[in-house]
Amino acid sequence: MAGRRLAALLLAVCLLAAGYGLYLLGGPRQAHFVWTAGTSLKGERIGPYHLREEVGEATPKGNYEEYQYYATDDGAELAAGKGSRSIVRIQLNAPGGMTTKKGIAVGDAKEKVIKLYGSSFYNRTEQGMAIMGYVDHERRETLEFWLREERVAMLRLDDSTME
Repeated sequence: MAGRRLAALLLAVCLLAAGYGLYLLGGPRQAHFVWTAGTSLKGERIGPYHLREEVGEATPKGNYEEYQYYATDDGAELAAGKGSRSIVRIQLNAPGGMTTKKGIAVGDAKEKVIKLYGSSFYNRTEQGMAIMGYVDHERRETLEFWLREERVAMLRLDDSTME
């Protein structure tokens, strides 16, 4: 009888672990942050843009339920919360000279990212692309590198509340 209870308990634990693994594969970005060791992103930026700064000269691009997106003349895309001009997302998906604080640009190799930012990152996929991300738990920021064939195809710096 005790053997059957133990087997049932082990089966339940395995099913929960498998379910959580599937949740991480298809779940929200925030699901990946909990188990990832933090990386300091103090002063992080993409080109001249920093999180929580005011959107400067930029053209409104898309108006979504919770965010207003802006296109900049230098190719970056910025997002601010509704009714605010404070930047909560910065992304860049075209080469053009802009880099992160540590010098990563679109087109750089995944190995360079790991060399400069370290091995404490999460992996996820979205829109068919592999993504490696660094999280600063203290500052509530994430820096993601979207990869195509082991090279950076897009840089994304977010306030971690961004969905």
